[in-house]
Amino acid sequence: MNMTATLLTILFIIIYGSGLFFWSKGTTWRLDNKPTYYIKYLHYIFLSLTLVAVVVEFVFGLHFRGLWTTRIIVIGLLITGVFFYPFADKKAENSVEKGYFKLFAVLPIGIAGFLLIPFIGILFTLNLYGKLTNPASEIFFEDDHLRIQKTYAGAIGPSQFDIIEKKGLFEKRRFRTVTHDEHFDTLSVEYNIDSTRIIIISSNEYVQPVKIIALEKIDD
Repeated sequence: MNMTATLLTILFIIIYGSGLFFWSKGTTWRLDNKPTYYIKYLHYIFLSLTLVAVVVEFVFGLHFRGLWTTRIIVIGLLITGVFFYPFADKKAENSVEKGYFKLFAVLPIGIAGFLLIPFIGILFTLNLYGKLTNPASEIFFEDDHLRIQKTYAGAIGPSQFDIIEKKGLFEKRRFRTVTHDEHFDTLSVEYNIDSTRIIIISSNEYVQPVKIIALEKIDD
């Protein structure tokens, strides 16, 4: 991180931290009780869905269907958490909730502080930001059964070529390789009786002219 970025990060920590402190101590304005409860329960819904997403990914390798579904849930969790503490009606929180939402309110300070760690901080933050805001830089094919895409893999790594199968409310990655291994001019999908074939045709002299990726049959 260069000197300008470091100074801006420190300035943000000071301004945000001071603003949060003086707002919480000196401002009497708060949301009414009813909208406070609505936002709180919306946050808990996002929290529950986030936990479900984490469990099904680690246990079953599944994700909520759609490029943005899980990301919208996580972003909703963060926004409702960060802004709840300074604006909520304090009568709508018990002591545990006050501590919980206070941690969310200071989360931007923690992230900004983490950015000050040389290399690791900025790399981690860029990777996290990219995964939340740029899930697929290009979609090569999509229908009701499959999505084939170029997936963001990190700030310094190559993008990944992913084949995603859609299954009801969820989807599962069926194939992955780095994008520079999949140079092609055209891509087509054939649904056969016993298998699904992705046919990749390339004019690049350094790669296979025709490559076929065969998957087990994908049900209609």
